[in-house]
Amino acid sequence: MCGYMINNGLVTWLPTLYKSVFGLPIQTALAYGWTTSAFGVLASIVCALSIDKVGRKAWYATAFLLAIVPLVTLTVLGATNPLRIVVCATAAYAILQTITFSLYLYSSELYPTRLRAIGTGLGSVWLRAGSAVRPILVGFIVGNFGIRYVFYCFRADCSDRGGRNNALCH
Repeated sequence: MCGYMINNGLVTWLPTLYKSVFGLPIQTALAYGWTTSAFGVLASIVCALSIDKVGRKAWYATAFLLAIVPLVTLTVLGATNPLRIVVCATAAYAILQTITFSLYLYSSELYPTRLRAIGTGLGSVWLRAGSAVRPILVGFIVGNFGIRYVFYCFRADCSDRGGRNNALCH
């Protein structure tokens, strides 16, 4: 759920933020959004070729930890420059895309054959919930707290997977 909340929040809102917050032309805003998506595809290919060597649990734990770095950077330094956002948000998205890309495979491996459909279906429910909720929250957070706190909440999703709540983000 956390990975999809972040990735769908980023992909859905980045072009709008580039245009509305920074006043970039629509072509530039969409090109920056496309760049983020393209790096996600490249990262997914790297993941597909590497994850069996590294191991799924190790890959996922490392990816969540690495994705925090660019999101914290945007939170601490401020999301005051569209190029900083392109670089940091793209890095976070690409890293997390490797998780979201491979979760269906991993979730089906965790269950015995007779329960795989149920396990994968339940996992799909959570990812769709995250995909639906985050874009709505991004709009609320930008409107009430500012763009910096959007990336704070994305970072919180990476680091707060243990069930603890953050009132601003959840």
